[in-house]
Amino acid sequence: MRNFVEGTLAIPNNLFEMVEKIVQSLFNYYELIATQGYGEKLRTMSTEQNDRYIREFEQRKTEPVKLQRELLYALRNFIFDEHC
Repeated sequence: MRNFVEGTLAIPNNLFEMVEKIVQSLFNYYELIATQGYGEKLRTMSTEQNDRYIREFEQRKTEPVKLQRELLYALRNFIFDEHC
């Protein structure tokens, strides 16, 4: 993506870094579910492990949303500050 867009627009690196953080955050969320959040693994967790999983799940679930919101503000500022 970076190579394609760099040839057409002068987009600041911080916007690409924000997108990369979102992608990594989504991957971390998927990884948690794929490695710990499936049937037998969930059924055999202790209460402490289950509580830890729930906290981690909620944190990883909300992180991409928070990062997306930050990206939207940055994009809005980029568009209106640079091109209007």
